[in-house]
Amino acid sequence: QEYEVALEASGYTERLSYESTQPPRRKRKRTRKIVWFNPPYSSSVRTDIGRKFFSALDRHFPKDHRFHRILNRNTVKLSYSCMPSMGVILKNHNKSVLETEGQEEAVRQCNCRD
Repeated sequence: QEYEVALEASGYTERLSYESTQPPRRKRKRTRKIVWFNPPYSSSVRTDIGRKFFSALDRHFPKDHRFHRILNRNTVKLSYSCMPSMGVILKNHNKSVLETEGQEEAVRQCNCRD
């Protein structure tokens, strides 16, 4: 706007216009390939699971290993608290085992062929 006014004051009648010569760039839509390690939570565990896991990851997949590109600290993430606790896992397992045992006994009561 200011340039247009300055040109008119100088006696020019031309209008300024801008034409883009390059097409707009597309933004890359690359998703990160992340592997999650989710060990079940237990309050009785005193070991620093994250540190042990990542030290094992560094030890077994060094930079010259062929799988280091897939398994390194940038591509493997640890989430310790989003998994159910061991107590909940055992409780659900025991519940499902007890429910299936009760159903099998009810079905097997009569084995008549008449």
